[in-house]
Amino acid sequence: YPYIFRTTLCFNHLDPAQKLTTSYLSRIASTQWRPNSRAKQKGVQLLSRLADMAGVEFDASQYKSEYNPSKVEREIPTDDQIESVIDNIKNRKWLWVAAMMATYGLRDHEVFVCQLEQRTFKNKTVLIALVPEGTKTGSRPVLPLPEMWVTRWRLHEVDKPNVTAVINKDYGDRTSTQFQRMQIPFTAYSLRHAWNIRAALQAELPTAVAAQLAGHDPGTNLRLY
Repeated sequence: YPYIFRTTLCFNHLDPAQKLTTSYLSRIASTQWRPNSRAKQKGVQLLSRLADMAGVEFDASQYKSEYNPSKVEREIPTDDQIESVIDNIKNRKWLWVAAMMATYGLRDHEVFVCQLEQRTFKNKTVLIALVPEGTKTGSRPVLPLPEMWVTRWRLHEVDKPNVTAVINKDYGDRTSTQFQRMQIPFTAYSLRHAWNIRAALQAELPTAVAAQLAGHDPGTNLRLY
């Protein structure tokens, strides 16, 4: 099921009324994904398999994506843009997901498995997101940045969508699809990137601390943000 679901997302770019030809597959491969993105890397691979099954000549090598996270062109929304978009999400459950990713910089699958806990720091109570073991980088606590978003979107009122997943990527696929359906003008993962930039440039957290909260190594933090 997970493989079929991911494959279907790729084939959404195909017009069922269009004859499957070499030129048509080439046009899809060259126009439907950002250069050097992971989506293009996976998409072209699946188009190549489809061409093989259909007996259509298709040279996937000329559309090869040199995926490298540090080379991907990203459009990062500003805090004002994030607030405007999330404020206007009609579905409370998906509003909560988007707001959690924005406020805590969580990966999409981490939103569905994390727990919230009140902790006191220097006589101040803060709502912490606790990411458990079994995720991409193991357990860790995460701070809200900015903290006022916790109140703005009532994040303490946990209201997750009912999503069934076999592997973590299933959560990500479902979240990406939902963002597209809601016509949100940026990707879900852009909210995580925005949090990391906020942690480094606005909160001015030390690189090691910001990296630990985000769940990646300091080298990744410096290279990307």
